[in-house]
Amino acid sequence: MVGTLSGTRPGMKVGGFHLPLNPFMGSAMDPWLSYTLGNLNGPLLGSSFGQLDSNGRASVLFKILPALAPQKFAGFTFNHAYMVLDLKTLVFKMASNARPVTLITP
Repeated sequence: MVGTLSGTRPGMKVGGFHLPLNPFMGSAMDPWLSYTLGNLNGPLLGSSFGQLDSNGRASVLFKILPALAPQKFAGFTFNHAYMVLDLKTLVFKMASNARPVTLITP
């Protein structure tokens, strides 16, 4: 699973599929996309890269620590999507729709 702060339209093409995540914020790479690509299964995104279960499902765990999500990020929407990769052929099989996560303050 990867994410973006830059919205979902127009998105990008990956392996012949439309991944509804914008890769750029202005002229720079989206920082959340860069982080999620570089930190698969990292401390903030547990199980963001793995295998689907026998029902074709998987879960990702977000660990949002108050020190890493200061008040200034309240109201920001992070959109996330995933792709299914066949590990035998290394060919992408599908891309998901994007799902938003909006940070709120308690």
